[in-house]
Amino acid sequence: MSHVVTKVRCDPMRMVTLTGTLITGSPSAADIVTGGLTIIFTVAGDQWVATLGDDNQITTDFLAAIDSAQAEATGWDAEVKANLTHAMLTRDSATQCTLVLPAAASYDITATETITASPPASSLLASSSPIVASPTFTVAAEAGAGLLMSSDWSTGIGSTDAAIRDTDKAVPWTSDVPTVLEVISASGFFAAGFTNCLKAWGHVEDSSGLWKIGALSNFGNVTYDAGVPEAGDHRYSRFYWRYDITDPPNNNDGISGSWGGTHPTEIGSSQGSVLHKMSMPIAGTTYQYIIVLFVSTGGTRTFYVTLDKATEYRIEEHLEFLSATSWYYTIRIYNAAGTLVFTNSDFTLWGHSTPMSGTIWYKRAGDYPMSHHKLGQNSSYTLEWDAGPERNIEMFKYGGVCLRSDTWCGPYAGGV
Repeated sequence: MSHVVTKVRCDPMRMVTLTGTLITGSPSAADIVTGGLTIIFTVAGDQWVATLGDDNQITTDFLAAIDSAQAEATGWDAEVKANLTHAMLTRDSATQCTLVLPAAASYDITATETITASPPASSLLASSSPIVASPTFTVAAEAGAGLLMSSDWSTGIGSTDAAIRDTDKAVPWTSDVPTVLEVISASGFFAAGFTNCLKAWGHVEDSSGLWKIGALSNFGNVTYDAGVPEAGDHRYSRFYWRYDITDPPNNNDGISGSWGGTHPTEIGSSQGSVLHKMSMPIAGTTYQYIIVLFVSTGGTRTFYVTLDKATEYRIEEHLEFLSATSWYYTIRIYNAAGTLVFTNSDFTLWGHSTPMSGTIWYKRAGDYPMSHHKLGQNSSYTLEWDAGPERNIEMFKYGGVCLRSDTWCGPYAGGV
């Protein structure tokens, strides 16, 4: 009887691990411009060829394999990778080499870049194919001089002053008795990438008779003071929003405009030149999202669109100050997929068919839209509920706030 012996070759697991100041330092575009950050390549299960780091094709191919997933005209590939040379790469040992990045004065990105290093087989003694190094790393875009403030409530969760005002930010909120505000996890509510969000809730008080009265005299908010704008100034805002009211009241007054008193977002002076409000849920699944614009005569114009309850939206606004007394207002509402679903022409004047589009609004004396940005329960109001226990009800959730003076904020990215 003959025997067949089969030999199986077990190759060692080969991997390349990245460390160094570029990998561990959460770099921004400014760090790349300055230069001097390091990437340390450590290989396991193989060795670097002896000539890696010399002026040869092996080194050229090695550096070319540090590649961005993006293709910005002044991004990594154009301003960093294209300028890497053998003099910047040192073979420290058979298993380690170090790259020192040069200064890149023209590096300028508009969104976070994701970069992957894949050392080619020619740089390794035994490998016959490239090895994708771990981890990939990112470079965050600079917020720019036009950023006034941003908040993603990453300071922490809970109802502490630090959490609500997001005090880890360079420009935190101020607050006004935020007794109905709480920072919670954004998981399950927002998919935009931020970890936490701000929740505003209401309190249904006990009372005699057949009704419960939801008197939010314990209202509260967070505010950012952007200063009084001048002619020629621009203000841009962005926030993510959900209307998650639970146990809605049984009257028909709603929670907005002539139907009630609270305005969960206010942009303006103490009177508020742009108020965001909403109606009671319609058939339990939709609601009217309302914009109230104040005019020079002291009156208001109320416009609305219909949105879905318990649904994420990104709301962006632009106010252009045409003179000391007039301004132009634009609103854009995006769904969770980032698709623009509503803008000015989709908003209808309450009680009419007139769209918001194309109107110049005039401020009232002493009233400056975008002089501040306020979120929360910005007014007390009274609504009626069926009799029952004293309880809290969920109302609104906010996330990823951004205020700028130069351009639209766009989607949340890189902590802004």
